[in-house]
Amino acid sequence: MDAFVKDVKQSIRIFLRSPGFTVTAVAALALGIGGTTAIFSIVNTVLLRPLRVPDPDRLVVLATTSGDGSAASRQSSCTGKRSRARSRMFPPTWGA
Repeated sequence: MDAFVKDVKQSIRIFLRSPGFTVTAVAALALGIGGTTAIFSIVNTVLLRPLRVPDPDRLVVLATTSGDGSAASRQSSCTGKRSRARSRMFPPTWGA
């Protein structure tokens, strides 16, 4: 424990002797820790937590294709509403 206390005292003396280095080191640590925390929060929210829907295994993505089947695009909300109106496959709460 004595060695630890001596190391801390020496570190404080060195930091007080060179305040520019101290500010740079603290700023680098703060940016690194803050950036890592922000990225983890985003990844946790988007990728790691389960979806907040009743049956996530029943989710589908609707897409339209060209005549030869090569080009695909996502459905707009208007196209999705028309598909829902014409089909009995989708439950009434779909797209609400």
